[in-house]
Amino acid sequence: IFPDGAIRGAKPATEETQNQNNVLSSVAASAKDVLAQTGGNAMLPCRFTGTGIVTWIRRRDRQLLTVGRDTHSVDTRFMVVTNSPDWTLKIKNVKQDDAGLYECQIQTEPVQQRFIRLSITEAYSMIPGGPDLHVKQGSSLRLECQLMASAEAPSFIFWYRQGRMINYDAEPGVRVEATKNGSILVVDKVKLSHGANYTCSPSNAKPAYIMIHVIEG
Repeated sequence: IFPDGAIRGAKPATEETQNQNNVLSSVAASAKDVLAQTGGNAMLPCRFTGTGIVTWIRRRDRQLLTVGRDTHSVDTRFMVVTNSPDWTLKIKNVKQDDAGLYECQIQTEPVQQRFIRLSITEAYSMIPGGPDLHVKQGSSLRLECQLMASAEAPSFIFWYRQGRMINYDAEPGVRVEATKNGSILVVDKVKLSHGANYTCSPSNAKPAYIMIHVIEG
């Protein structure tokens, strides 16, 4: 440090910042994208062929998450699922703030790194024709519960009529059918008593509602 307070040969702050930005841009460009949804599980893949200790790091705060097979973070939602040469980071009960860049590295010479960019979606359901649907008495009714912005299939989808679950009712002419992307409630012959508020509620998505109005005829 010279009398005038300057540091000779030091890089200007703007140059150092630019170098850091270039490194981050390079990392982001090489990152693999993974999509998960809130409340579900995120699986971040990592594969190394060498031998050494594998660690997972959350880049935004440099938080060390796992070392080898052990979870290092106090957040027990993080764990490693390993079947060499794969070292997958599993995040349970995913939250919105889990989104971001993650780094997987193995302590070899030189150090090998992999980068994963995790994006989070919040799944919701939709019943086409809502929020109100008018049907004629004696006609058939078909309500479809569609999952939107979903990254994984739900464990179940329950249907409710006026707040009462009807999936397992033995009501003649009324049935629930599973689809690839949701569930369908079928009523073969609509009665006046079928006029009600219906809800489809997936295990891992926001529910959807529809009001059925039965017209006498």
